[in-house]
Amino acid sequence: LKGEPTPEPRIRSESMAFAGYSFLRTGWKLSDYFLYFHFLNRPVASGRDDHNGFMLIGDGQGHLQAPPVMIDNRIQYIGHGLPPWSGAKGTFSVPASPDAVNTMRFHTSDTFDFVEGLYAGPYVYHPTHRKAAFADIFGTYGMDVHPRRMRSQAEKAGKPLDETPITDVRHGRQVISLQGRKVWIATDFIDTPQKRTIDQRYSIPTPVQNAGVPPEKRLALMDKDGVEAVVVERAKQVIRVRKPGMGGMDMYHFSSTPMWYGISEPKLVKLKKQADTSSATFNRVVTASWTSDGPSTVTTVMTPFGAYFDDGPAPVFKQIQKLQGNPGITGFSGEFADGTPISYAASHKPTRLGADDFAVDACVLLRVGGKGIALDCSEVIVNGRPTTAPSSDFEFTLAADSASPLVTTPIHRPIKPVTIQPEATVFTGAQEVTLACETPGVEIRYTLDGSEPKHDSTLYTE
Repeated sequence: LKGEPTPEPRIRSESMAFAGYSFLRTGWKLSDYFLYFHFLNRPVASGRDDHNGFMLIGDGQGHLQAPPVMIDNRIQYIGHGLPPWSGAKGTFSVPASPDAVNTMRFHTSDTFDFVEGLYAGPYVYHPTHRKAAFADIFGTYGMDVHPRRMRSQAEKAGKPLDETPITDVRHGRQVISLQGRKVWIATDFIDTPQKRTIDQRYSIPTPVQNAGVPPEKRLALMDKDGVEAVVVERAKQVIRVRKPGMGGMDMYHFSSTPMWYGISEPKLVKLKKQADTSSATFNRVVTASWTSDGPSTVTTVMTPFGAYFDDGPAPVFKQIQKLQGNPGITGFSGEFADGTPISYAASHKPTRLGADDFAVDACVLLRVGGKGIALDCSEVIVNGRPTTAPSSDFEFTLAADSASPLVTTPIHRPIKPVTIQPEATVFTGAQEVTLACETPGVEIRYTLDGSEPKHDSTLYTE
């Protein structure tokens, strides 16, 4: 838990499908980054409601916490309707499901990492009975304050607050990490059958929250340069974080619908070794909001950077701009500082995405130079020649000087547990059993001597 592991683990990024935890890492050094993403989509006894929430940490500091979106001021509450649980640490009773597994896609390679979640459960005003100690890993960030105010106002007006849960919204979130680039792309796919307001709250640590450089020096640098820790460029849909002596981040939003922003007043904390009257900002909450009336898509590009002092952070992009043209496609195109081109396009339904030399009929296409990812793909077009997609989801490399111009690696979903039928554990004589797995295309291998099956163990056939 502390320091750098020696030797480094053979894995870098991982997904714990039974628990819903995923980690997209750039490495195992203290200066490396990781994005933690949570999605399980079923109630757990602790009452955690952070499905699709994520946080970004790197260079020994927190850069961002992004809890799940709010719908019309309501938060996720997958436990709605379950009986409260008064014992131990749980907030409500849940049925035992030891074999439940997250079936969403996950992928890791030397070039890209990918994770996703899809939440379609209830959204409610912050429950009054919810135990704050076990709310969720991302905290409340004031999500509980607004409902209390609304309840109080309704009570004074003599009109009860309509607290009917919202149950008709689907929120899909995908995150792609670009290895070697310190770039993360998060896309939110919202589907609402009626008009709803979507709020994404970001909690952004400001200069005095983390250790390393003394806070006095960080504050002095900011005062000297007139640095504002968090700046929202509303017209450009960009959030810029600058923390001299620590680092910062740029966040770019590309949306299918107009967005607006709110930023909290800074919290103040007392600094040690300073006069009693001294104080400094602790963190800021920035809310990005939009209205969804049917399908809506928002793509967020996050580019964190490490500590800097006199010189500002090195730019990540030479240019980056929103895709223009088809209103059903959201994304961006641009160029990295080293000249490598990048483009990203996302759509709620399969659409022709790409350029003349390479295009796909898919929901998502990311291309960085000659490499990329395609999701929910049915057809691939290389230099004008269409062909059936090798798989619906894949990572690819374009090789111009090769007999095979397209090299692909499939992206798989987690494998569901193997079931054994019948479930009888006691029988006389011989008992015929069958093995099955709900995940398509899976090979089942087994042993009869009590040893763990391996890739070359006996293949099960019907």
